[in-house]
Amino acid sequence: MGKINFNDLMMRENYAPMKAYSQSKLATLMFGLELQRRLSDAGSASFVAMGHPGYSATNLQSTGPTGWMSMAYKWMNSMFAQSAERGALPTVLAAAGVEVEPNGYYGPTKRMETVGPVGKVQIASHALNPEVARRLWSESEWLTDFKWAF
Repeated sequence: MGKINFNDLMMRENYAPMKAYSQSKLATLMFGLELQRRLSDAGSASFVAMGHPGYSATNLQSTGPTGWMSMAYKWMNSMFAQSAERGALPTVLAAAGVEVEPNGYYGPTKRMETVGPVGKVQIASHALNPEVARRLWSESEWLTDFKWAF
C-alpha cells in the first residue's frame, strides 16, 4: 500500500498515521531487498529474508488511534486479527528458519496475507524498483550520517 515520498520523507509537512505506517512498511521491505543486492554484489555468503506480521492484535491499534477509530480497532481486532504471538512467527522464520531463501518474504498466507499459517508471500511489484531502493538507502545514510561499507 505504501509509497516512498522523497519530497517529504520524514512526513514533517504532511503527516498522516496510515500513510506513515504504509511508507515505513514499504521502506523496510525495500531496505531488505537493497541489502540483499549489496551483499550479493560484495560476494557475501550472507543473505536477507524478510517477514511481515499480517494483521496482529498489538498495542499499535490500542495506543495510537483515538475516538471512534479506537473503538473500531477494538472490534476489528476481536473479529479479524490474530494474536501478537502469531504475528511474530514470520519474523522468527525469516531470522532462523532452515527453509528460508535469499530475498524470501514470509507472512500469513490466509485472508489477503492478514492471518493464518506462515509461508512465502508475494512482494508487491512497486517494492521491487531498484532505483527507488538505492535512493532510499542513500537518503537514509545521509539522514543518519552513517555510510555502510560492504
